[in-house]
Amino acid sequence: MQTLKVNNNLSSFVVDTWAIILNDNEKYKADESPMRLFCTIGCVHPTLDNVKSIIVTYPPFAENMDEMLTRINRTKLENIDMSFPQLFHINEHFYLICYNLKNPTYEIIDNIAREDDPKICYGQKPRILHSHFVKYLKAKGYLCFGE
Repeated sequence: MQTLKVNNNLSSFVVDTWAIILNDNEKYKADESPMRLFCTIGCVHPTLDNVKSIIVTYPPFAENMDEMLTRINRTKLENIDMSFPQLFHINEHFYLICYNLKNPTYEIIDNIAREDDPKICYGQKPRILHSHFVKYLKAKGYLCFGE
């Protein structure tokens, strides 16, 4: 993965390790701060294949999410306020998708102002992620995001 510094690369294992550290740090958060869930690249990225059908890629997504929640000892979705399922990059450009689980919304966090249709800017991965995440939340009986 390319870093913001030209000609420097970063292993996805470093990003995954950082997500694990951030999840662990949540136990030290203030009571009034939102509980956040940071997913590893290995948890989400392999299931966002736009060549395979969503029917094929959803089961591994759900299994990976269950495993991620178990690993960080947060099996109750109602205790999580915000989720950061994936850091994405397209053509050396990075962006993050954040889901607010208390006020059902999601945002693409991007340092570039976008006037274009998100489908054009970001490709299919956000759509696939949203489909998987909404289906996962519904399967867990949590809440309903608009599809």
